[in-house]
Amino acid sequence: MNWTDAEAALESGVASVFDTGSFRVLPKKAGVSVNQTPVADTGRAEFDFAGTLDLGPPFLPSGRGNAGDPAARDRAVAYEGVLTAHRAGWPHVPRRGDVIRNLATDEDWTIMTSEIDGSARAAFNVNRLR
Repeated sequence: MNWTDAEAALESGVASVFDTGSFRVLPKKAGVSVNQTPVADTGRAEFDFAGTLDLGPPFLPSGRGNAGDPAARDRAVAYEGVLTAHRAGWPHVPRRGDVIRNLATDEDWTIMTSEIDGSARAAFNVNRLR
């Protein structure tokens, strides 16, 4: 067994233990005008996947601020949840603005940011779609 095979086996094992929720990706794109709500992105396929949705993740540093106001960098950003999943085999990686539907509750969540670290596991900071 080489490192790549070992990593794939480990990531699959983690997914089989933790990814107990069922979700669907609903790709979105900008509407025709700035005033139109996002519309379905038919160029990217919808797909179902197993994942984990954790509510109330910790605040994150904003990472933003200008040189004139160093205190602005200390402000925190909050999201309602973080969704993690094993993304190997997905037809595409969801992106900001895409909607994730929790198939167990029919709640929709919007991807606000994504964290892809080179592994087959992805993390998405999400807010409930209202």
